[in-house]
Amino acid sequence: MKALGIYCYVDLQDEGKAELNLMGEPLEGTWEAKSASECDITFEGETATATLEDDLLSLDMDGEVMSFKRLSDEDATKLKEDAASALDSLAESEEGEDAGSSWGDDEEIVEEVNQQIVNDDTCTIEIVNKKTDWAGDSGYTLRITNNSASDISVDASWGTFSVNGTMADPVLSETIKPGCNAETFMWFAQSDVPDLASLVSVEGKLEVYDANTYETIATYPFAA
Repeated sequence: MKALGIYCYVDLQDEGKAELNLMGEPLEGTWEAKSASECDITFEGETATATLEDDLLSLDMDGEVMSFKRLSDEDATKLKEDAASALDSLAESEEGEDAGSSWGDDEEIVEEVNQQIVNDDTCTIEIVNKKTDWAGDSGYTLRITNNSASDISVDASWGTFSVNGTMADPVLSETIKPGCNAETFMWFAQSDVPDLASLVSVEGKLEVYDANTYETIATYPFAA
């Protein structure tokens, strides 16, 4: 889903209003504080308890725990804008398919990179290539190897990336088990990077954290 630009976020608003956006489907609800670190959130008549610890909100929904990082007002606004843009792009792609358009690997534009970002006891991260995918989004194919003994997750650190001097947040979230590797696509919205030729002088930070405890293990600079 993330490769298609599906965002998930929860917004606890003033006057006890709450919004949960899961994979493009917004739910309106309410929330009520129980303490400085705990609150009840209700959606569609079902109430779940959320706990806050170190800017990480954990929400237990039907036995499945989802965790959300606290964002500044500016970053939260940007997240919602990017989510709306990604959904618009997805809708346009679906309309194209309904009209008889065909999408395939032969429509991808690929440039080999083969650049190593990091290789240490935690992980190895390599840039395999940069490309424009079937949906028209441009970004980098990353190969991530987990060198540690724990499950790790890798994200593009929010608010740290720029493309040719302009701030732009890519989409990246991948979890890898110990001793395993994964190839994943870190991509930018077309509103930020309209084509592959525009994907130059990219800088930012990749955050690696424990997939079970959500504690940050390391942060690595990204430059391509």
